[in-house]
Amino acid sequence: RHFYPRWYKLYPWLEYSPKADSCFCFPCMLYSINSSSPFCNVGINSWKRCDFKFERHSDTATHKNNVQSWQADLAQTQPKVDELISHQRAEKRKRDEEMMELNRAALTRIAHLILTLVRQNCPLRGHDESASSSNKGNFLEFFETLVTYDPVLSEWRTKSTQRNATYTSPRIQLEILGLLSDYRFLKFVLCERANASVISSNIVRVIKELGLDIQHLVGQAYDGAATMGGCYSGVATRIIAENPKAVYVHCFAHRFNLVILGGLQQMDCVLEFFEKLQQVYAFFNRSPLKTSIFEDEQRKANVKVRHLKQLCDTRWLARDDALRTFLDIQMPLLSTLSRLQRGVDDIGDPSSRHKAQSFYQYFGSLDTVVTALSMRHILSMTTPLHTELQRPYLDLLKASEMIVGLKDQMKHLVSAKCNVFQEIYSKSTQNLASHIRDERMRTTRGQTVQRSENDHKAIFDTMVMKLISLLDTRFSSQTCEPLSSLSALCSLFATERDIYFQCFPESESSVHSKLSWLAVFFHLDACDVICQFDLVCRLFHTKSVNVNNIKMLAKIATQMKLANSYPEITKLFLIAATLPVTSASAERSFSKLKLIKTSHRSTMGQEFLNQTTLLSCNRDIDIPFTNIIAQFTSKTRRLKF
Repeated sequence: RHFYPRWYKLYPWLEYSPKADSCFCFPCMLYSINSSSPFCNVGINSWKRCDFKFERHSDTATHKNNVQSWQADLAQTQPKVDELISHQRAEKRKRDEEMMELNRAALTRIAHLILTLVRQNCPLRGHDESASSSNKGNFLEFFETLVTYDPVLSEWRTKSTQRNATYTSPRIQLEILGLLSDYRFLKFVLCERANASVISSNIVRVIKELGLDIQHLVGQAYDGAATMGGCYSGVATRIIAENPKAVYVHCFAHRFNLVILGGLQQMDCVLEFFEKLQQVYAFFNRSPLKTSIFEDEQRKANVKVRHLKQLCDTRWLARDDALRTFLDIQMPLLSTLSRLQRGVDDIGDPSSRHKAQSFYQYFGSLDTVVTALSMRHILSMTTPLHTELQRPYLDLLKASEMIVGLKDQMKHLVSAKCNVFQEIYSKSTQNLASHIRDERMRTTRGQTVQRSENDHKAIFDTMVMKLISLLDTRFSSQTCEPLSSLSALCSLFATERDIYFQCFPESESSVHSKLSWLAVFFHLDACDVICQFDLVCRLFHTKSVNVNNIKMLAKIATQMKLANSYPEITKLFLIAATLPVTSASAERSFSKLKLIKTSHRSTMGQEFLNQTTLLSCNRDIDIPFTNIIAQFTSKTRRLKF
């Protein structure tokens, strides 16, 4: 026989002592004075007929009074034990939730700080980040400043019990950067050698590392260098050997730059003008005194003080800016050169006076002014297209339309009806009459004749005709058959199909032949593509769907869920929207690389470089910090989030 724990439920007042192996009455021990009951003194340890003894004690008046006193005291002094435990748990849960919310708020601020510094191309780490360092690097120094003025970070720093969980270490910075930078730009890859074999193998390797199938690649865009676009062993050719559907696109922006470069550099007068412009830039840039005189002449002429701009050897868009600046300040420039050649300001350098005289004679001639204004008019037509072709969201249809529009505009320049050059020549002679000298042209016999307006007109027409010829060559349909075919087909959605074919009945067979060629090229069913194309054309025109560009065409096809009914032609639309027109936006990452990978950051790792460059390139992307924090906190951390 022994004590049974089930007695606790039958007699809540019962208390058992394992040491004495006896039972006691808790309220009677607490409230009885000088009681002789064994439940209050020595206890009950005879287990025979214990139930009877417990019942008999429960019926006594003394016990009942003691139980009432006990219950009254419990009700007045403290809540029940289970209620007390539940309340404590609720309080702890509330404190934990508040701390988790505070941790998330602090982590969000840390991520924001990292993103801001990276987008400004600022280094994060310092050479010495120890507690005794006077300069711990940009991240830690800015973080300490935020802690001083931001109440959330200040409270987090005070309440955080994990002193070794500050979440400001380089490892945490790199992890947060990895979450922030999961967007468009992929990475920089270090190439052992700059040849087509190494570059193409690295491209294929990265595609596989990203879990992508190279057979799904439909387009690749590079510049026209032999390494990238060579028809025998270039990168594009090697990629096409892996996947014949990977259309190579010679970047439209690079191609157009070659048109301007090739057309204008063949003109001796244009080359001479820009060489002289670069020389006069260096002439003033190397001397603060000459620059001061130049600024003084601009103030006298009541024009905004500006400086000549340096030219770029390859980017003709930059030359347009330099030309605009030159024409805006040409009169003060000639006045400055006149002062310098006459020695009015006591320069004291004979070579400088000689150069100033040479520059004055050149930039004050009618030939130079006509050349500059002619170039200004031509570049004013080409620069908008040059800028537009560098936009990342440009599609095939819009690019083709803009190039055709430029060619038509240039053809109008050389037509008999156009009087643009006459206006240029008149402006040259009237506005700059005080400085312009008559330019004479030497003949083969040593005689000199005055250069006439017709001579200048012939030079102007030659420049324009060369540009038109190069546009026809560089942007012909044979240059990239898939691009031209897709562009021609998608243009039908911007017109009434039936009216178009009524006016040009021979075009319907041409469209079907292009569709068949594209279907074979992209491994689609030719019969289905032709039938589905006709049906989708009629569907769009029946519903009055307005299509302005290829990307809109693909978007509408996706919204209307045409892939369910017309899968083959929908694939063709998506391919047309995916094919790259320009690689200029991708090459801007090289400019960012020059800003980020400086001599002061020579120890930067490859992973850190990729992530910082990615964020710097994609400044326009809104970072979803809620998702970033959720991904970061999904791993086991020292702090609760």
